Amino acid sequence: MTKRTQFVAASAILMLGAATLSAGSIDAKSNLSTGYLRNPSRNTEDSRPEAALYNLAGTGFLKQKFSAEVGNQFVFKEYSHKASDAATQSFIGTSTYKDEKPVILYPNVDMVYRFGDFAASASFHIAAGGGSLDYKKGSGMIKALLPGAAHELEVTSVTYGETVGLAYNWNDTLSVAAGIRFLEATQSMTLTINGLNGASYDAFGWGVGGIFGVHYKPIGKLDLSLQYKTITKMRMKFTDVEGAALSSMLGIQEGDKFDNDLPSEINTGIGYQLLDNLYLSTSFNYYFNSHADVSSAFSPDKDIDWNDSWEISCGADWQLSPKVLLSAGTLYSKQGSKDDVNNVLSPVLDSLSFAAGVEYQVMDQLAVTYGAMYTLYKETDYTASGMTFELDKTVFQMALSATYAF
Repeated sequence: MTKRTQFVAASAILMLGAATLSAGSIDAKSNLSTGYLRNPSRNTEDSRPEAALYNLAGTGFLKQKFSAEVGNQFVFKEYSHKASDAATQSFIGTSTYKDEKPVILYPNVDMVYRFGDFAASASFHIAAGGGSLDYKKGSGMIKALLPGAAHELEVTSVTYGETVGLAYNWNDTLSVAAGIRFLEATQSMTLTINGLNGASYDAFGWGVGGIFGVHYKPIGKLDLSLQYKTITKMRMKFTDVEGAALSSMLGIQEGDKFDNDLPSEINTGIGYQLLDNLYLSTSFNYYFNSHADVSSAFSPDKDIDWNDSWEISCGADWQLSPKVLLSAGTLYSKQGSKDDVNNVLSPVLDSLSFAAGVEYQVMDQLAVTYGAMYTLYKETDYTASGMTFELDKTVFQMALSATYAF
C-alpha cells in the first residue's frame, strides 16, 4: 500500500466516524408526528395533543379535558454516494454505493390533560436520527481502505426524546408554557469484512434541555406562536468496542467519550382562519447548529463545523365535512452542510417536500389520521481527505395515528 493510499485509507475511517456520529445534532427532527406528514406547518397547533411536540403553549387552548395520540411513521429511502472525479474513482471505482433499508418503527405518543386554566402534557418521540443504514454492497470510504475486500456496513443512530410541560391560559387570547425535554442517544456500527466481523461499536449518551413558548391570539381568527428549545448537551460514551482497527489503530477504548449536542432552536408560526372551514398557516424553524459541540467519535477533541440551518413551511387544513379534514403543505429546508462538511453515509442536503393527508373523525372521541410526504433533495459534492463524493438521496414517508379525546 503506498503512502498516499495509507493516508486516504486512514482518513476514510475518520470520515466514517464523522459521518456516522454527527448525524444527531445536524439532524434535529421536525417530523415528530403523523400530522406533520399531512401538513408540515405545525407551529400554531392548538387543538390536538401533538401541540405538545410543536407548540407547547398551544396546549393551553385545547378544548378537551384529556387527549392522547399514538402514531407511527414509515420511511422508504435511498441514500447514495459515488466518486465524482477521476482521482477518487482511482480509489473506489465508478460504482454507486446505496442504502435502501426502510424504517418501519418510528413512533410518537403525546398526551395533554386540561385542569382549570392549566394544561399538563407529556410526549415520547424520535428527536434525532431515527433509523438504520445498511450498505449491503459496501461504501466508497471502506473500499478505499480495503480494496478488493467484500464488506457490509451497518449503522444505527436514534435519539429518543421525552417532554413534560405545563401551559397556563392567561386569558382567551394568551397562553404561556414551559417544559423539560429528556434525550437518550444510542449509536452503533458494524463493519463486516468477507463475512466476518471486522469492527463494531456501541455508544450511549443523554441530556436535558428546556422548552419555553407563548401563543397569542390578537384577534379571534389569527394565531401567533413563538417557542424556544435550549441546547441539549450530550456526551456519548463507548459501551462496547470490538476490532483492531478501532481499538489499536485509532486508540478507541470502552469508556471513551465524545460530544454530540442537540442544538437550540427557535420555532415560530402564523395561522389564520380564512374561512369557517379553511385554516392557513406558515411555520419557521431555525437550528443553531454552530452553537452545538459535535465531534467525530474518532476525533473527540475537534468539533465538526456545521453551519446553522433553517426550514420554512406553509399548509392548509380544509374541513370538507364534520368528519373529514383534508390537508396539504410544502416545506423547504436549508441545511448546514458545506463543501467540506457533510455526511457520506446519510447525506445532509437541502430539500423541498410536498405533503398531504386526511383526518377522519370515526366517532366523537376517536379520530384517525393518514399523512404522506415526498422529498426532493439537491444533489451535491462533498470533498474531504483527498476524495470527492457525489451525494444524493430520495425519501418517501407515510404515517398513521389515532387520537382519543374527551
